[in-house]
Amino acid sequence: MFLFPRKRSLNRLLRTALVSVLLISSFSGGILSSKVNAATWSHVHQEPGSFQYLVEYGNGTFMSLGYFLDYHLSTDSVTWDNRYLGIAMEPTNLKYLKSTWYITGSSGVYKTSNPTTGWTLMSSSLASTHINDIAYNPVTDRYVLAGQDKLYSFTGSGTPEVVYVDNTIPNFYRLTYGNGMFIATTQIEGQGSKIYRSTDGLVWTQVYTTNPGQAIFDIAYGNSTFVAVGEGGRAYVSNDGENWSASTVPNYNSLTSVTYDSGEFYTVSANERVATSLNGVVWVEEWSDSSSAIDFADISIGGGRAVAVGYDSQTYDGHIKSAPAPLVNSVTVTPTNPSVVQGSTEQLTATVDVVGGASQSVTWSSSDTSGNVTVDANGLVSVAANAAPGPYTITATSTVDGTKSGSATVTVTSAPAVNSVTVTPTNPSVVQGDTEQLTAIVDVVGGAAQTVTW
Repeated sequence: MFLFPRKRSLNRLLRTALVSVLLISSFSGGILSSKVNAATWSHVHQEPGSFQYLVEYGNGTFMSLGYFLDYHLSTDSVTWDNRYLGIAMEPTNLKYLKSTWYITGSSGVYKTSNPTTGWTLMSSSLASTHINDIAYNPVTDRYVLAGQDKLYSFTGSGTPEVVYVDNTIPNFYRLTYGNGMFIATTQIEGQGSKIYRSTDGLVWTQVYTTNPGQAIFDIAYGNSTFVAVGEGGRAYVSNDGENWSASTVPNYNSLTSVTYDSGEFYTVSANERVATSLNGVVWVEEWSDSSSAIDFADISIGGGRAVAVGYDSQTYDGHIKSAPAPLVNSVTVTPTNPSVVQGSTEQLTATVDVVGGASQSVTWSSSDTSGNVTVDANGLVSVAANAAPGPYTITATSTVDGTKSGSATVTVTSAPAVNSVTVTPTNPSVVQGDTEQLTAIVDVVGGAAQTVTW
């Protein structure tokens, strides 16, 4: 969720000039059909003079929030209604936590369980306090709020209390929770950002500082990884919340938002640019329009759809665009029941059914813990000569969605071998000039030939 910092001073001027018009406007905008195309973002809604910069998904509904307090709801990402918040505040973020919608802003935090019925002030003690973000730990039922130079915390329906103060910074800006910890970032455009870490939401430690001119605009958690993005096309990655590494998304000047869904991180930028990453380090551009004046400010994923919001940098009209979210439907492994002889190999193939351009890559694993029946990254099963005969399960798991996998049962059979040769009768007596029939009994495994030479 993101308040586009490069436009903040201009936003305030526009708000003064346009608010009287917007309050009596119908907020009507063009609505177009959304195409089911993995590479295409379709224009689905427009708000004249009121740029959209926050979007969130929750309880089967997308919500887009405009700077001038207009908000819009959609259950299919195509048809959007028009509403007015009716709160005197400058919104800073939009979150859906614990079955509740939250809007943070210059007048505290407002919440609702149903955005069609109205909003209430979360805490009167913060009614005149500028709050930028909110995060939640479902295990301890603890919330953390990001103020300008303060962090607040409370549990349940308690009263927020100041738990950390840093007078050297102007803005605690973004929060997230994951892997048993809260992460807070500061933001002032053109300067560096600080990253703070807390395991309980009460005691905070500064763990990282970005370079000047590399402010952090947003942060997300997924797949045991924290990813923050910001100025200069920079992405910051950490697996433990304490040690961070920086990388650059090529050809992106500013990353305004980041979110995580179904195994992938998504980030957006100006010129309708959307990039995805499995790990926050290597990014792939999924969509861009260099001729567009629309700057994407935020993105959210839900219900099999991706929704990005932004505004026209020339007219400041708000825009909402939609595309199918990359999803994995199923993973199938063939052949499903091969028999493999000791000391040999078998090539398995994973077929991944996807929509929205999701990656079809998989990771392979074997149920054998002895290391005698293994599978490599390409699905090649290798059976050692001393592997115990019997069934083994080989599984291919989607790298995008770990809940989607397919498997094959590989039955290991004994290699062809001769255990013994027995000749009967063992001690016959044969009279001169007579004959005796001997019989060779060949004990074999694995279908070895039972032929002998006499």
